[in-house]
Amino acid sequence: MNNAPRLPADLHVHSSCSIDGKATIDELCEAAIAIGLGAVCLTDHWDFNPQDPGAGRFDYKAYTDLVEAAQAKYAGRLVIFKGVEIDYEHRFEDEVRRALDGKRFDHVLGAVHYVEGRVLSAALLAERGLEAVYAGYLDEVAASARSGLFGAIAHFDYVSKYAGPNKVLLRDESLRRRLLECLYEIIKSGAALEINTHGLLRAPRNFYPAVELLRPYRELGGKRVTVGSDAHEAHEVGLGIGAAYAMVDALGFRAYSPGPIAGLA
Repeated sequence: MNNAPRLPADLHVHSSCSIDGKATIDELCEAAIAIGLGAVCLTDHWDFNPQDPGAGRFDYKAYTDLVEAAQAKYAGRLVIFKGVEIDYEHRFEDEVRRALDGKRFDHVLGAVHYVEGRVLSAALLAERGLEAVYAGYLDEVAASARSGLFGAIAHFDYVSKYAGPNKVLLRDESLRRRLLECLYEIIKSGAALEINTHGLLRAPRNFYPAVELLRPYRELGGKRVTVGSDAHEAHEVGLGIGAAYAMVDALGFRAYSPGPIAGLA
């Protein structure tokens, strides 16, 4: 009898330890078990921009205690990794580095939500223009990769959440060059590129990044990817994970895991 999980792992989920998380750790774990996941990685937000409503909220010890309690409770039924999502801006890099020093995480995600001190939004796109926002975003992601702080770069092309189904990154020669340079920095850093399935919940209903951006990553020599739903509610755990892993195999990537999980290398 094959006892392997039906799905390997969801390596990006948020509990109520995040300011925008709406499920307890237990609720997330029960949801993962119910759909046959082999593992989850809790990646609650650690925010450093004082303007962010989550700034100052992350408590490493309290978080560690909660994760370790869940690991003990679900041992033998679900692998639980202790991760974190760092909201990266280069101006706070030294602060992030000091904060992470001496802390143990299985998986550290670097995520860009701000461009030049402004949170990504439809309003920012309308004010500054799509090309300018994309240029600033790609520069910030490249800096996050060069920092060497992260095991994976989260929800690459997050701008498309607000920009819709456009192909400006591939059409505009200057932005395409910036895109390829950014992808190369990610590859050079050794960080994995996350395939984030949360975009399936809203237009343009693609992964972040979409397959059109995964292809140049692969052509440049990128091999390492992770897969995560970015769930903030229990019913979002495992969203689109099966399709994402199928795409990983089809494009010839290697799905990375922070530790051994049945079904993953």
